[in-house]
Amino acid sequence: MYALANCTVGITWAFVIPYLLDMCAAFDKAGQMAALGGFASKMGLATGPAVAAILMTGENYTLIINVAVIGLILSMVLMAIPARLLDRSG
Repeated sequence: MYALANCTVGITWAFVIPYLLDMCAAFDKAGQMAALGGFASKMGLATGPAVAAILMTGENYTLIINVAVIGLILSMVLMAIPARLLDRSG
């Protein structure tokens, strides 16, 4: 199960991150937002383990899983708004 989840995350990462960076570049013709988007992406990767360590209490992983799922859903909703805007304009 771990191998399947790890492969799925890797494949998803390979498709989603370039798409998000392309969305950043599409909204800013100077290209500065794509660099900022890449920085935000890396900061998210760096702070994830720190947030998990702060939320970790004993052997209870339920809170970490719930916070991660809520974060993913919130990210998906926030990404859908500019994606629809780009689809309608192009």
